[in-house]
Amino acid sequence: MKARRSSGYVRAGFKAIDRIALPVAILTLGIAIYAVRFLPDARLDSDPMALRDPSAPSVQGFDLLFNSDDASPYKISRLVSTQEDAVVAAALATELSVVKETRSLMDFVPTGQDEKLELIDFASSSLFFALNTPLSSEEGKDIRQSVSNFQTVLVSDPERVLRLRLADALSALSSDESLAAFDQAVFRFWPEFLERVNDQFNADYVELEMLPTSLRRQFVSGDDLWRVDILPAADLRDDEALRRFVDNVEALTPDISGGAVQSLRAGDEVGMAMVKATVGALIVIIVFLFVLLRRLSSVLFIMIPLFLAMLLTISTGVFFGIPFTFANVIVLPLLIGIGVDSGIHLVLRQRQLSAGELVHRTSTPRAVLVSALTTVASFGSMILLSHRGLSSLGAMLTIAMLYTLLCMLVVLPALFQLSAIRFRRNGV
Repeated sequence: MKARRSSGYVRAGFKAIDRIALPVAILTLGIAIYAVRFLPDARLDSDPMALRDPSAPSVQGFDLLFNSDDASPYKISRLVSTQEDAVVAAALATELSVVKETRSLMDFVPTGQDEKLELIDFASSSLFFALNTPLSSEEGKDIRQSVSNFQTVLVSDPERVLRLRLADALSALSSDESLAAFDQAVFRFWPEFLERVNDQFNADYVELEMLPTSLRRQFVSGDDLWRVDILPAADLRDDEALRRFVDNVEALTPDISGGAVQSLRAGDEVGMAMVKATVGALIVIIVFLFVLLRRLSSVLFIMIPLFLAMLLTISTGVFFGIPFTFANVIVLPLLIGIGVDSGIHLVLRQRQLSAGELVHRTSTPRAVLVSALTTVASFGSMILLSHRGLSSLGAMLTIAMLYTLLCMLVVLPALFQLSAIRFRRNGV
């Protein structure tokens, strides 16, 4: 292809940056100092669902579980040795304000059974004969006769106005089609209903040993360990509520487990791993820079823009509500590892220039700009992914690389200018 002559726009743009680099760098430094106030609010979202598409049916179903007292996915479980210990553990947990209720095998045994059975006996004596009136349209039985029997029952008590109205309505059913529709709507499930009601009328005492085996297996293990579930009073999708719930229960009974504990502790471990990885990357890179460059000033020129980019990235995530997740916790180590390249190129090129020359007058900033923009484009494309974790990773990396580009192409040259001014004043 025929070589295209340079338009000079890029070089002119960098010359313009030279003129404003110092005030922009001072403004950036001021914003970074103000951004320090956001650092305590930086958080790690330990919810595994934060990595997934919120519109996915599985995620929507998971969110619905939080509306159920019995199926909350973030609850605390405690294992005890005996039934008596389970009763004591449940009583202790319910005293905490962060606990809504507890659940154990004993909770499936009804309370006040004497009073309830007495009410059932009273109701059965009044309804037994009425419910056993031959109303169902069994096979081979005339539907008209069934309706007639139903009307007879209804008009037997003339003081019941609603019954009389229903009897009049039945009288209007004259055609075979209307009778068949009435039969399908009213009498279709009548035998099953009678059977179910009669079973309920014959209710008896429920003891712990009578509970279904499938239910018992959920709360009593094969080696006779009893499980007590502790349910939260707040929505544990909020990180502060989750930590408060786990910490309060753990302070009372340390031997706990469950989804709430797993989620919180996993977040703590990943958060600590992120801090260790970031600090480790800083230490290793600083040591390598000292070994390779052998100048403290050069190391400082490279690391100061990186520190500013890290601070601005964290504060921007807090400001716009983009938390760290299990997917994007690698942003800060990546920022250090990728951003340090631009600093090395610019610092080494500046060291090759004569006194008073500026790095923006060379081709190195242009190469750094093109290289960084290709990186931004590759990370930015991840924002379009439906996977929420990878999308947040792309967003955070894009923000981090843009801040790195700003600090390297504006703040770093300003540091070069300040250094040259200081050297001239000292007669160096």
